[in-house]
Amino acid sequence: MGRVGKEPDFGVPEYSMCDDGIREHTFHLGIQGAWATRVVVGRGALGGLPASWPADAARAFVIGDANVLGRFGSEVAGRLRRLGVDATLLPFAPGEASKTRRTWGRLIDRLDRLDADRQSVVVGLGGGVSTDLAGFVAATALRGLRGILLPTSLLAMADAALGGKVGLDTPGGKNRVGTMWWPLAVLADTSLLASLPSAEIRHGVAEMAKAALIGDPALLDLLADQAPGLAAGRPPSDEAIARAAAVKLDIVERDPLEGGERRVLNLGHTVAHAIEAASDWRVPHGAAVAVGLRVESRIAARVLGFPDEAARRLSGVLDGVGLPSSIPGCRYQDAAPFLVRDKKVQGGRLRFALPEAPGRMTRGDGGWTVAVGPEIVEACWHGTD
Repeated sequence: MGRVGKEPDFGVPEYSMCDDGIREHTFHLGIQGAWATRVVVGRGALGGLPASWPADAARAFVIGDANVLGRFGSEVAGRLRRLGVDATLLPFAPGEASKTRRTWGRLIDRLDRLDADRQSVVVGLGGGVSTDLAGFVAATALRGLRGILLPTSLLAMADAALGGKVGLDTPGGKNRVGTMWWPLAVLADTSLLASLPSAEIRHGVAEMAKAALIGDPALLDLLADQAPGLAAGRPPSDEAIARAAAVKLDIVERDPLEGGERRVLNLGHTVAHAIEAASDWRVPHGAAVAVGLRVESRIAARVLGFPDEAARRLSGVLDGVGLPSSIPGCRYQDAAPFLVRDKKVQGGRLRFALPEAPGRMTRGDGGWTVAVGPEIVEACWHGTD
């Protein structure tokens, strides 16, 4: 049986006060006694940059897509320069299509030309693509540099910038190249969300719904209450974002290298990654996750008895926010070649991380995944809630 649903260990975080007196949610993530990441979620979290900056670091390389650096790069560089740090902005083209070996190589070459050294710090500024790419640059440049992540999207604040996974996409699929790398800090300043387009707010909610299903069922109720505002593009409350982050951090601390339980964080993503790859990265990640959650909840109902009422509740929240129920033109047959490349596949058999009930994921055969036949996946792909 799976882990009993409960409030995550991180569910009651330490609180600290930022410069303007607004309360922040602060988590301290310790990994194997060697690495520690300070995660701060709240308005004004960027004010925590001085406390997070290593004393021996006089150079910063701020990596982000051109849009984000155009919007926030000067502010971040200014904060760093006031600390006496030489800050250089390194932009790349926006979009998932930039999360490639080619872009990584260009950024590595620029660090070399700029004489980066082992005391330099990489700052990842932006959404999930930026934090993944910047983290992978930091993990591989000079055999490893320190870094700080400053997520600017809801999706990155609630999920993508947390947990130490960094990497690149390849023609074979999503995140086919990567490693584990732990930043010194993740500072999620929720005041930056006010500038996001409404679609990006909705896409981030998909990851929050995933977290609710995995380990905090009450979070789904909170999202339902806030759904009208979310559909209109207003960000969720800081409490909701912090609760989603807490679910992930709680699991990551117990299983940092994905030896077992951490696989549950793939809920909805087996299908989502296949959709993204089949669309040549034209489908946004959050939209793909929303569809993936619906399909995989139907699979869970079929193979584990996941309650139909819970699946309908999930779909009601996703509908209320304005997230898609399917991707036009993306049939099961289109995504199937990418499903079999999923990292959880064993012996050619598809495996899924699935819930038994809201807040309780199945252990399966002990590896926290369940083998599912392609005929069931296809039936649930085209099913209805």
